Amino acid sequence: MIVIKRTAPILILVLFVGQLYGQREVKDSLEVLLKTKLEARARVDVLNQLAYQYYDFNDSIAFEYAHEALRIALRDNYKKGVKYAYTLVGLGYASHSKYKEAILNYRLSEKIKVNEPHSESSYNLILLGNLYREIAKFDSARLVYTQAKAIALSGDRSHLSNV
Repeated sequence: MIVIKRTAPILILVLFVGQLYGQREVKDSLEVLLKTKLEARARVDVLNQLAYQYYDFNDSIAFEYAHEALRIALRDNYKKGVKYAYTLVGLGYASHSKYKEAILNYRLSEKIKVNEPHSESSYNLILLGNLYREIAKFDSARLVYTQAKAIALSGDRSHLSNV
């Protein structure tokens, strides 16, 4: 019993520190990659991934990365990058309780059609549904969740567990 009391806090600390270190490693690698010379589409993809990685730790930095990704993707007409950047910009507005702006960006993302298997459409709709649920628009949330589920079941299964 004494051994469990002594080792449990150490085990929890090790697991927590390991998780934080792993997250930092991904962000650090992406930031190093961002400092290299990248073509526009690769830069947009890195900026979007950085935004995604940072939202749980520093949403202000994430929001900046998402806006930069959107700016470059729009300039270069990179539809997949624009679609995901709109989603991440919407997430930033939602995290600052700017719901109208968040809904606008989620809707702009949904309007962009990308012919790739992992287009992030279901993720975008899940975030929109979560926002509707948060502001007590439950009918809208249910409708959007149903759309997300249909997309996930038709091919974009990467976010199916969230529906």
